[in-house]
Amino acid sequence: MLNRVLYYLGWASVGLAMAGVALPLVPTTPFVLLAAFCFARSSPAAYRRLVESPVLGPVLRDWEQHRGMRPKAKVGLFGVVVVVAATTMFFSPTGGIVQIFAAISVVLTAILLTVIRTIRL
Repeated sequence: MLNRVLYYLGWASVGLAMAGVALPLVPTTPFVLLAAFCFARSSPAAYRRLVESPVLGPVLRDWEQHRGMRPKAKVGLFGVVVVVAATTMFFSPTGGIVQIFAAISVVLTAILLTVIRTIRL
């Protein structure tokens, strides 16, 4: 049962990663990493296909070989978090606590992206 959930979650993540390739505000790297995690535990064949993919494979190989992200991926991820947080803050009917959590998510993402190694190849 868990393998099946991970398998489908992996394919959903691949779909979102592919959207990230085409759309500038959708991050690719986090979804590729999530798909790799899911496939590594549910389907070795799907994991192998992901690693060998000419589109998504380089992101995964960057992480596996260098434990890092390229600058473009970092900027894209941070941009998405800022846009989503700003939209949440602007349209939040309750204000207060929701806006605080949105601001905290931006700060935590900035810290995380600072800690993750930047790959310059």
